[in-house]
Amino acid sequence: MLPLANLSGDAGQDYFADGITEDITLALSRWRSFQTIARNSAFLYKGRVVDMKQVGRDLGVRYVLEGSVRKVGNRLRITVQLIDTTTAAHVWAERYDRELTDIFEVQDDICRRIAAVIEPELARHVQRQAMDKTVDHLAAWDLLHRGLFHLYKFTKADIAAARSYFERAIALDPHFCRAYTSLAYTHQLDVLHGYADDIEHSIGEHLRHARKGVELDDGDSYAHLMLAFAYVRTGDHDLTLAEARKAADVNPHDAWAHAMVGRALDAAGESAAGLPYIERSIALTPRDPHVKFYLAVGAQMLINKRDYREAERWARRSIEADPSQARPHLLLAIALRYQERWPEARAALAACEAATPGFPDRWHAWREYRDEADRVHMSEGFASLRRAPKANAARKRL
Repeated sequence: MLPLANLSGDAGQDYFADGITEDITLALSRWRSFQTIARNSAFLYKGRVVDMKQVGRDLGVRYVLEGSVRKVGNRLRITVQLIDTTTAAHVWAERYDRELTDIFEVQDDICRRIAAVIEPELARHVQRQAMDKTVDHLAAWDLLHRGLFHLYKFTKADIAAARSYFERAIALDPHFCRAYTSLAYTHQLDVLHGYADDIEHSIGEHLRHARKGVELDDGDSYAHLMLAFAYVRTGDHDLTLAEARKAADVNPHDAWAHAMVGRALDAAGESAAGLPYIERSIALTPRDPHVKFYLAVGAQMLINKRDYREAERWARRSIEADPSQARPHLLLAIALRYQERWPEARAALAACEAATPGFPDRWHAWREYRDEADRVHMSEGFASLRRAPKANAARKRL
């Protein structure tokens, strides 16, 4: 992170630009998926016109985050760009405009947003780079990112391909934490999307690889996140929440970790407390490929809260983000069923079946809930969709 340039026309504002630079550097250092150069090394370039390729060579870094601060009256504008030092090409750029009502609150908010968005943007770029390399010459890190490239397509074939790359990465480096946790995630996705032939086996493999990841690096938020995912599948609610909170504590800028805290609270019977975590995750990383999942989780929470119209809205937003997903179509069907909009509900169920044949029969999210009333409510919402319309009408008259 190079020092942000002060474009305010007032040298007295240098302290403000330097303060934001330090805060962003500290926030970025929470990520284990990349290393961040210390503040003192980066500040050697303060006030200098630099060649990005030379900076990369001097500091031994592949990517540089640079930008500027302009403060005029009560208005603040911060512009940042992520640059690949091997090509000097822009990978990502964003502008943040704010009213300075509370300078510390504004500064913290912008730093959180930048830190949250950099990791997924950087990951996408690295994955594209890995795909350009010859398969016979891939190191463990490249194998990981080639696998992630496939993983985030979320199809059955791509998840299987990703698993193969992660296993090859582990064969090259048996102490590669992120390869184990990514391997765990493939099993989580197989269960989530209804791809698993043996659900209990997939859950067991997920748990085994996630535990190995935490064993290798207890300070990796992603490892704790994957372990939380495993525990929600096994019904260990206290362990789910503990691991999710550990992930968020290790890296407060990890949107996914906050979403998992929300999901853990929902499963434990605290949907109202969990929903703000999902909303925060979406606000932090609106371009993250996982946003469609956050929206689906939010829809499920809202069904559990008995707020069916809002659940419908969230499910539709998830479908809009990716119509090929089966789960949000099913959640939409349940939300519509509880509004007694039966024709629409059955159409949504048909869309779910079309997206992933057999998914409705393999869906068992209600088992994750601690409270019997929540399990019955979710399972009845689904089961009633399978009953004949006349049976539902008769049930209503009773």
